[in-house]
Amino acid sequence: MLRKMFVLLMIFILFEFGFYACKSSSEPKETKGNITGTVKDLVSGDAITTDTAYIYLGDSLLTKTDENGKYLISSMEEGTYALTCSSLSIYFREETNTVHIIGGETVTHDFYLEHLGKICGEFQDLNLFNENVIIEPEICCRLS
Repeated sequence: MLRKMFVLLMIFILFEFGFYACKSSSEPKETKGNITGTVKDLVSGDAITTDTAYIYLGDSLLTKTDENGKYLISSMEEGTYALTCSSLSIYFREETNTVHIIGGETVTHDFYLEHLGKICGEFQDLNLFNENVIIEPEICCRLS
């Protein structure tokens, strides 16, 4: 009799454990996360507030900074992304960083852009401009 009660108790415990294990595994896992941060000047460390910076994934614009240099990208699938930050008004060298997103979490990532100075003149082709800055650095007016 004691043996039968022990067996029944063990079956009940296993049944209850199995029920709770199945119940917890059936809940959907959050697969989307967020990225937030600030775009800053590489030298000073100050937020870039005078110009809007843009965050891209490949050729797709994800977001832009606000007046405080802050940005938010929401609802990104869990994974690793190569994000590029670029500013167009005053010439800053764009920066590409790898950011890892974990589902259900908000990751903080700051971009640090190198200030190259103010563009003197007009270039329609940024690649051409970059090549010419290397060859003739004086075409770029340095800000002090």
